[in-house]
Amino acid sequence: MRGMHFRARAPLRIGLAGGGTDVDPYATEKGGVVFNTTINKFAYCTVVPTDDHAMSVHSSEYGDSRVDLGSGPLPLDGNTSLANVVANHFDIKDGFSMTLESEAPPGSGLGGSSTVIVSIISAVCKWLDKRMSGKDLAKLAYDLERKELGLKGGRQDQYAAVYGGFNIMRFKGDDVTIDSVPVAQDVVNELQARTLLCYTGKSRESADVIDSQVKAYEKGSNEKALDASKKIALDMAKAVEKGDITEAGELLHTSWQYKKDFSSKISNPMIDRMYKTAMDAGAIGGKVSGAGGGGFMFFICDYDRKYNVAKAIRTANEDAVVTDFMFEPRGVTSWRYPNDRSHIERALRISRRHLPYRPFERPRGRRRPHRGVQEGQPGDIHGQRRFVCGCAAHRRRVLGQVLHRPPRPSRGMPFQHSPRDGHRQRLFLRSRVQEADRGILP
Repeated sequence: MRGMHFRARAPLRIGLAGGGTDVDPYATEKGGVVFNTTINKFAYCTVVPTDDHAMSVHSSEYGDSRVDLGSGPLPLDGNTSLANVVANHFDIKDGFSMTLESEAPPGSGLGGSSTVIVSIISAVCKWLDKRMSGKDLAKLAYDLERKELGLKGGRQDQYAAVYGGFNIMRFKGDDVTIDSVPVAQDVVNELQARTLLCYTGKSRESADVIDSQVKAYEKGSNEKALDASKKIALDMAKAVEKGDITEAGELLHTSWQYKKDFSSKISNPMIDRMYKTAMDAGAIGGKVSGAGGGGFMFFICDYDRKYNVAKAIRTANEDAVVTDFMFEPRGVTSWRYPNDRSHIERALRISRRHLPYRPFERPRGRRRPHRGVQEGQPGDIHGQRRFVCGCAAHRRRVLGQVLHRPPRPSRGMPFQHSPRDGHRQRLFLRSRVQEADRGILP
């Protein structure tokens, strides 16, 4: 569809407990359990159809590329392989431009690449008018990233980006079960007030950490730690659900001690120094998000010690950056939007040419109460005028219906449906042009 943007936004995630048990072969052989949540840091994808038969990808993180869609399957190498594998899967031949952006750097431990491919699939499905269930979308993202591209990692990232919120995820072979954890809003607010997210200043290659963890599992050196992490994930979900933030923090600390046993590359002297500094300053527990080795660290603190912890971390590591965030209850979402002012103006000209227009009329005579008009009495306008009375409140009520929703019959307010529909659309489009004049629209 020309003249439209097709956008998607997927949230990044924080693994609270059980991370690492979703990695094969452990997840296939013994089953993995992960407790995670999503935050208001997002990966964005925008698709704009073009008149040629080429795919142009633009990204501040992954670079730029342009390839011909008519020359067979696209190569699955290079920085834009995430976009290429999606284009191959949907067999796209029509040209388009794609823009990719993420609010977390690669190697951050927040599930960045998996969240990006979820946003790509969602935006492309919006463009192609294809509907997929959440489970199908997450499974497709996992298959394309892990199996087609061969990028190593666990299974939780794609599902977290699709579903959003607090979830317990169970993995056993190809079976995936997602159980939403019902957390009261007061508990979410309290947890928000007592948590801290900090970038260590150093990213890492998750593939190296995962390779080391898999080798340790094959030797049998980390199996007990993985088993214990699954139980902690279930216990922490119960603690958060019942609102015991202190217990959740203590479990987070225990989980980190087990996670360090997964691999010798999970932690390093810098991370150990930052963790000890945070605990001494008042943190109850914390961990490195993702595979480990760098990226973001997450802490649960006593409420009155949170800012002391943040200050201490910055003192221990001058490259550390404390990041503001909020918990995000929604998963991936997609939408379409006009891409320039000319498209809006064209729609406005069409509406003026083809749709009838009659201005609002104010009833004559003295004002009457909204509900006091009886059939056959003075003031019974039967659709001849727009308003039953002339008061400003009644006019605003009708005008609000015209601007924001289709007309519907209401006692005391007869409607003329065809003129009202046309006028509603013209008012909406005119407001969009005014927004474009003010620079609100792209």
